[in-house]
Amino acid sequence: MKKAALYGRDFVEEGVYHLQVLSPHLLIAISRGYSVPFVTKTDPNEDAVFACEVESFVCLAVADAHWGESSSRMAISLLEKHLCVWSVLPSQEEVNQLFYEIERTCAHSGSDSETSFLLAFVDKKSSHLFLYHCGDAVAILFRQGAGEKISEDTLGWLGPRSFRNRPYMSEEEAREHYGPWQGENKLYHKDVILLCSDGLTQPIYGVNSFSLEEMALLLEKSCHLEEFGHLLMKEALRRDRSWGGSQNRGGEDNISFVLYQVEVA
Repeated sequence: MKKAALYGRDFVEEGVYHLQVLSPHLLIAISRGYSVPFVTKTDPNEDAVFACEVESFVCLAVADAHWGESSSRMAISLLEKHLCVWSVLPSQEEVNQLFYEIERTCAHSGSDSETSFLLAFVDKKSSHLFLYHCGDAVAILFRQGAGEKISEDTLGWLGPRSFRNRPYMSEEEAREHYGPWQGENKLYHKDVILLCSDGLTQPIYGVNSFSLEEMALLLEKSCHLEEFGHLLMKEALRRDRSWGGSQNRGGEDNISFVLYQVEVA
């Protein structure tokens, strides 16, 4: 088993990043980004990221917390706990139970912290990708020189508010607001999957200023996945962007991502 997790509380230095390679086709990365006066955070880095590869499947996850890092840390920790039990690819019901456990644990933690949580499983045998999502993290599939967003956002995050509100909603309303949204994609040899917090796609806070086309060009320039990971992070941390008349913008949110390249025998 190859497994690694990076928690934001351990990476709080401004403008630097940490990238960990699990194998030539799997890596994770995290950065605090930069502290800017118009972005208020309870903790300096509220992201967390995880990857695990076993014989039959690959598990990828990104958690992007709000109002404190504890909820993203809890989400990844609970995922690791469940993976100790899941010897095969988990069912939809088992994944739904994980999301509910994250929500309930965060609600009872005594903190206001809530988290986006984007979870992916790659079934190696069938070459299928299964996505589960709550919040505003992003999943992107790169294939033949182009990138496509393959995840959808929900209206809320996992935490105290979702736990309090869910009993007063229908099942459909609860899923629309708090997830998990679910998606499935067929994968092909050399496809690249990117799961990331919105700090990567929005280096200017709240603005989609790092496009899929730019990312795809960086992938095309890269000799291997690790180089692509470094290029992505360096691009997101650039401080020479401009927006709405303001200069020297970029790296204005926490950044975390996981990259996986599909290898089909």
